[in-house]
Amino acid sequence: MRLLTLSPGSIYFYLWSVPPYKVYINLYLFTVTNQEKFMNGEEKLFVKEVGPYCYQEILYNTNATFNPNGTITYIPVRQLKFIPERSVGDVKTDRVITPNIPLIGISAMLRDSSMFTNLGFTMVSNTANSKSFLNITIEEYLFGYDDLLVKLANTALPTWINFERFGILDRIFALDNASNVITMTTDYKKEPPQNPMYKPEEIKRNFYVQEFNGSPGLHHWGYQDVEGNETNEANSRCNFIGGSYDGTVFPSDLTLNHEFNLYRRAFCRPVASKAVKEVVVDGMEGVEFSAKEGFLDEPSVNPDNACYCKNGKDCLPKGIASVSPCYYDIPITISQPHFLNGAPYLQKQVNGLSPNKSKHDLVFILHKRMGLPLKGNLRIQINLDVGETKYNSKTTIFNNLHIPLCWLELNVDEIPLILKIASRFAYDIGPVVQEILKFCLAIFGAAMISTSALWLLQTSKINETNSPLENLPFSRFSLRRSSEYKPIPVVTIPQEYFRPELRISK
Repeated sequence: MRLLTLSPGSIYFYLWSVPPYKVYINLYLFTVTNQEKFMNGEEKLFVKEVGPYCYQEILYNTNATFNPNGTITYIPVRQLKFIPERSVGDVKTDRVITPNIPLIGISAMLRDSSMFTNLGFTMVSNTANSKSFLNITIEEYLFGYDDLLVKLANTALPTWINFERFGILDRIFALDNASNVITMTTDYKKEPPQNPMYKPEEIKRNFYVQEFNGSPGLHHWGYQDVEGNETNEANSRCNFIGGSYDGTVFPSDLTLNHEFNLYRRAFCRPVASKAVKEVVVDGMEGVEFSAKEGFLDEPSVNPDNACYCKNGKDCLPKGIASVSPCYYDIPITISQPHFLNGAPYLQKQVNGLSPNKSKHDLVFILHKRMGLPLKGNLRIQINLDVGETKYNSKTTIFNNLHIPLCWLELNVDEIPLILKIASRFAYDIGPVVQEILKFCLAIFGAAMISTSALWLLQTSKINETNSPLENLPFSRFSLRRSSEYKPIPVVTIPQEYFRPELRISK
């Protein structure tokens, strides 16, 4: 359909460049309510969910370049705006008590290092007076606070810790806004990619990602770039993102057989989804998608996750996945909120969690014919996999815990007016108008034919009365007198009348 053609100067291109959707990020944080009893070994860690604190994500797809092979290359840029009316409080004054993520995270990262390295870090953290728990504002938690340990790490190892203030949302958006260059398909028929990692159905769609920062795979998970249709043993569907979608546009004419991988750099890996049912939203037909069952299972159950644990070691339990290569090798993990669909012991390690499918599952609805988002709730939880830390009593109390830190929801709950109008015109008003025009043209054509026939009949009667038969221009008599036929003269136009500048180039 021409309405959904992403081409230079098209309406759809301008809508894609600055999407009309209002995308909200609802943040829910886990605050610890029993830090003293936990530190004394009297109770398990008890967390309480606080939120939402809402930010609007404003997206601009910039530096768009259309390529001859039917793709477009662009750089997405995102901005955040706090929305107080959608939030439970003020991020500048509301506070949380949270485990010290830099302290515990770096200790967990060094758990396989030598004794001298771990003792050295313990001395540095003691010098920095690092605490097991921090009492900070929501804004500090999300966008950073002054921490001497982080500053020391930034000074000593600037190529590793390239920031002076640590904040969860700040680090997530640092990845999403790191001048990421995306190449997306706009016309799959022109020049489909030859990489053997694609599924056959993926390359017969539009708007899928072909390359992210110059590669169709994730180097931090072991992908090796190849030429054309070459193969490499290190490459698999696990570390391949070709054929995935960035969440802004999707192919049209959806069915219940469709499956999509969603990818944002902050996720560190593709998130698998599948169609589950057909729905109606504001009078428009849609298809609802949900997280694909088993997308966070161990490799023994889901081989597509084999690249996420090296040589079959350090594999995480069902329901969580490592994203540490994207976050300075600190053992950060993702899961569904409250460890939904995760191994049961994850929920039992910490008190205060209550997974609920309707509140915590990943769900989004796409227009059945146009493929445009109608509603969306993409939910991901951020956790810390502590493992076995050593030689530091401030961190060993957290050993072997999977600590939930926060979860976020990318929410679209309002369909832009311009998309409602486009849908109504394309599939409701447009077809009716088209049928009416066909009917009117048919009537007009029949009327013209009838009028011409009556005019000819009337003219024939008049000429039969007043003129000889041979004077009738269209009579059988005149057609027989072929000797009176005079051809239309052909005039040769001199070449100087042709103006080269008016010729239309192909």
